Amino acid sequence: MSSVPIALPDTLLYGPQPLSPRLPRDAFALTFTAPPALGPDGKATVALFGAGRFPGRYAQIYGGRTPTAIEIVAIESRTGQVYHSRAERVDNVPLPVIMKPEPPPPEPGEAVIEAIEAHFGVDLRAHLMLPPETGSYTVFLWLDEMTSGALAVSMPGPPAAPAPAPPSLPLAGLRFVRSAHTPQAPAGGIILHRPTAGGTIFGAADPALLSPPPPEGIADHLTVLGLDFRSRALFWRSFAAPAAARTRRDLAFEFYPGALFAEPGWMDAPNPPRRGFVTACLRQAVSPVLVLEG
Repeated sequence: MSSVPIALPDTLLYGPQPLSPRLPRDAFALTFTAPPALGPDGKATVALFGAGRFPGRYAQIYGGRTPTAIEIVAIESRTGQVYHSRAERVDNVPLPVIMKPEPPPPEPGEAVIEAIEAHFGVDLRAHLMLPPETGSYTVFLWLDEMTSGALAVSMPGPPAAPAPAPPSLPLAGLRFVRSAHTPQAPAGGIILHRPTAGGTIFGAADPALLSPPPPEGIADHLTVLGLDFRSRALFWRSFAAPAAARTRRDLAFEFYPGALFAEPGWMDAPNPPRRGFVTACLRQAVSPVLVLEG
């Protein structure tokens, strides 16, 4: 393969591209590649080529707009700042207007869609409006119940200013604490658990994710994200993992989603289904999605 960075156009690409990842034929998946690239202005950037194979009901809900329902998420590693955008053009009709949250059953004799594939390509910096300076990001894709794996992506650019010191303010909406409801974290991963509908979400991450320690003055960030099904609004909060968690080798936490994602658009649709999706990320580990019904 050539070492020369690919040249990106100034618009999104839809359909399979030469650098699009291959999808399994007999399984559902969401994945991407992030090779070096040159933007339309000739400056160094990173391309993102996404690909997904989804159950047929995604086609019933989103139809031909399935690629544009996929969220691209980039978490800045120094600060926990989240940048995100769907894989759609700014002049598209808003997705909540045309999606079918409760698609009707197929008519008699109508073909049943077993699966649908989606492919797209973007200039990661331009599409997410990332800062022009060099930076390290945790990047993943998200569509409702499915996420891709996460990759550490280095964005080229001039040197960035020193990272600010982690804030010492009290955490609002999340507690780093272990309880009888705390789930067992998978090796190298993170998990969420909600024992009762409408209640607190309990989570745990493998403390190995906190090794090695980050550079001086920088904190590991636990980022909790919520995606509303109807409005397509994405909410997030990042929390600096306490130093005691590294010492204790224990990273358990809990939060109430209704308080953490209290802004308009979170599960407040006038008609059902009221549904939200929650995931959490620490370094390059992303939890399985938790589905909330309201």
